[in-house]
Amino acid sequence: MPKILVVDDNEQLSSMLKDVLESWGYTALKATEGRSCLEIARQEQPDIILLDIMLPGLSGYEVCSELKRDGRTHSIAVIMMTALEDLESRIHGYKVGADNFLVKPINYNEVKAIIQKLLKEKLYEDTLEESCNVAKAFRRFGQLLLGQPTNINAPNMVYCNKLLESLNWDWAMAQKARIAVMLFP
Repeated sequence: MPKILVVDDNEQLSSMLKDVLESWGYTALKATEGRSCLEIARQEQPDIILLDIMLPGLSGYEVCSELKRDGRTHSIAVIMMTALEDLESRIHGYKVGADNFLVKPINYNEVKAIIQKLLKEKLYEDTLEESCNVAKAFRRFGQLLLGQPTNINAPNMVYCNKLLESLNWDWAMAQKARIAVMLFP
């Protein structure tokens, strides 16, 4: 179930948005200021963050910039929410890494459409990344079978195991291949 973090110091708006997101089937989390947003994002790894620009402490711009610089959170989609309708505010948001914008008062149909679009993009990227890892593991496994030097790391070992399962080799042969992959980095 996709996880969405709502960050707004307006308790009424954030509670209402959380309720709407949960009614759409998402897991919704809340934060009321920038520092707690960063902590929750690092801990919970939400798929999307709905981030108000005007927050106590760190501004939404500062939070977004920090999220996009941090390797643990850089791929989380950020939708900035603002009452500011001027173009400069949006441009600044895009410069710090925002993926999209919502102007308050929030239109829930627009929120839903943007969330669906960003989740579809994330699914595509995740699928593409997994496919690339499978291809890399397959190439390295092929190199191993040909007696060529290879380097296969722990994440790729998962794909090597999937490949071994799909080949239907007996346990002894598959175990020899696993040992060989681990011994010949």
